[in-house]
Amino acid sequence: MGIFYLTTDKFLKLFYKTFNNPERIPFIDDDAPMYMRRLNNEHDLYILSALDSKYQNSLKKLLDFNNIKQDIHYKDIIIVPETPYDLKLKKEFEIYIDDNPNLIEPIKNLKCRYLLLFNQPWNQDSLCEQNIIRVYNWKEIYKIIQNFIY
Repeated sequence: MGIFYLTTDKFLKLFYKTFNNPERIPFIDDDAPMYMRRLNNEHDLYILSALDSKYQNSLKKLLDFNNIKQDIHYKDIIIVPETPYDLKLKKEFEIYIDDNPNLIEPIKNLKCRYLLLFNQPWNQDSLCEQNIIRVYNWKEIYKIIQNFIY
């Protein structure tokens, strides 16, 4: 298998091209809707996404395609620009669920916040310690959040 390099611009073009065809994107976890509904019933669950705002409708389409509905599974969608990567932290949530390894260092410095790093091929080399916890599915996310709260 060869190694290839994509510039950020080329990657984003490829990402958004794929993003506009939700039926071609494998869903991360078939149990996500059930656990998102539970979390949203017990807490306020927001979808915080770093992407170009013109793709907000595509994100909504992707969520709807996967049976994740506003007011049932999440309160609202919040869009921030793609970079800088830590821009999401301006939204002062206690727990972030993300697969972006670029959030690890900024969150490590914020002891009152947690990153549940969703396991993906691009974050395998990321060290999870302190307030950074690697997770593999939404059932695990749900249990961790329940343990934090209760």
